[in-house]
Amino acid sequence: MIDDLRSLRAFIVTAEELNFRRAAERLHMSQPPLSRMIAGLEESLETKLFERSTRSVNLTTAGIRFYKEALALLEQADGLARRMKSESQARRRRFPIGCTAAAYCTEFPRMVARLRELHADMEIELHEMNSDAQLDALAATKIDAGIVLLPAAQPELEFAPFARIRMQMALPAAHPMADLREPVALADLRRDVFIVHTREENPAMYHEILHHCAKAGFRPKTLTKKKGQNCMAMVASGAGVHFTAATGRCTSVEGVKFVPLAGEAPVLEMALAWRKGDEMPAIASLRSLIPGS
Repeated sequence: MIDDLRSLRAFIVTAEELNFRRAAERLHMSQPPLSRMIAGLEESLETKLFERSTRSVNLTTAGIRFYKEALALLEQADGLARRMKSESQARRRRFPIGCTAAAYCTEFPRMVARLRELHADMEIELHEMNSDAQLDALAATKIDAGIVLLPAAQPELEFAPFARIRMQMALPAAHPMADLREPVALADLRRDVFIVHTREENPAMYHEILHHCAKAGFRPKTLTKKKGQNCMAMVASGAGVHFTAATGRCTSVEGVKFVPLAGEAPVLEMALAWRKGDEMPAIASLRSLIPGS
């Protein structure tokens, strides 16, 4: 039985030098330990690998065969070590973060800028995706952190409250209330079509919107955004109005006006999410950058 790769390396070098003194020099060791290592290898294999005389050292037939096998095995082991090291280094250099579009209307962009300063050796990657996709990507280790909408519950993840955004209304620029200087009452929009995301994208927010409309005394006519469609583009085209966490300060869309709501309004809650037990320094930095932390 071969206890470790050191014996294989010692054998290979000795087989190449056919001289114990020169082999010991290449291995940066003295000759007696090398001789004992080779003797122990031969004993464990129950096979004589070298023919020794006072004048020469030669490989036996078994030694020649073992040399070829040992060389291939060592190359395989070295290759595996190189690949694992390369993957580990690449993993340390990359830090993929998921985020919803609404995250760009918070302190998130400034947090990422500061994170780049703190970890200049890492490639910070941003991937815009909905909350469910982020949770799946975190579980599959495709991203290392995410800015997700609440509520969210995954036993293998941890969450830290990140931001609360009072939603506004995005109105077509030609809407009669688009240029009002005062907040708009939700009830005054009862005759409009409300452009909404699918219930599956964020059930809590979907029901929150319906709840606020009900409190305002009406059930909204809705138009569900389909895959590939853009809500703001739909608003700009006059298809309807849209509850949004975006504001004119963080996004500008031609043909769309952002109007605050009077009284109660839906609130978008977001959290930073990461895998439990993840001790990456970038995770700790990101957590420390959460406003108010």
